[in-house]
Amino acid sequence: MRNETPLAQAERHVREAEARILRQHELISRLAREGHDTAEAEKLLRTLLQTLAPMRDHLAMEQRSAEQPE
Repeated sequence: MRNETPLAQAERHVREAEARILRQHELISRLAREGHDTAEAEKLLRTLLQTLAPMRDHLAMEQRSAEQPE
């Protein structure tokens, strides 16, 4: 995504990570319904959630920066 502002890029990263997490939740539900082991999928979900936290922190920093007058 060329020519994105840092704020737009941070927003996109958070949005994409949230979408991945939603898909992973759905996958875990499907695997469980079908009787499959979900341990590895749950492990990946934990990693995705841990990664989202710093992305949200970065987004908040970019939002604060964008609000400050130049």
